Amino acid sequence: MDRYTEQILEKKPDIKEKLLMLGAILVTAMGVALLLFVDFGAGVAVGVLGGFLIYLAKNSSYAEYEYLFINADLDVARIINKSTRKDIYSFKDGDVQRVLPYNSDKFQNELEVNAELSLKNFTSGNKDNQDMWYAFLVNAKNGTNAVILELNEKTLEHVKECFKKKLN
Repeated sequence: MDRYTEQILEKKPDIKEKLLMLGAILVTAMGVALLLFVDFGAGVAVGVLGGFLIYLAKNSSYAEYEYLFINADLDVARIINKSTRKDIYSFKDGDVQRVLPYNSDKFQNELEVNAELSLKNFTSGNKDNQDMWYAFLVNAKNGTNAVILELNEKTLEHVKECFKKKLN
């Protein structure tokens, strides 16, 4: 019998997304200033550009991660604005070396020992939830990846059952 667990996790806007919104607001404000004090046509053009940038920034800032576990296989997708879904990472059971709590000494030792370890962070970004973060050490074509996931209770139970021998 196949085990199936799905989890959707809302991602906090990161610094890049916040800077994009700030830049869009500044462009809009510059357009208004141009409109009022310098040149009406240029002000309208810059203002419209700023409004469009605000629209793009707002639409791209709401993101979710979807974890889909089927037995010990995982697919991670990024959902933008509850409409656009893109598969961004997946692994099979045989690719996983170990599963470690993110805040554990074992994972910190792994980071120190393996300098070429590539981090793939698919969490909400909320530092208060780091006790729910787990690192899956995965063999990949270009080396070893540490796939960081933020697991709820249901998903953690699935991981404990399917990765018994690999979970530390």
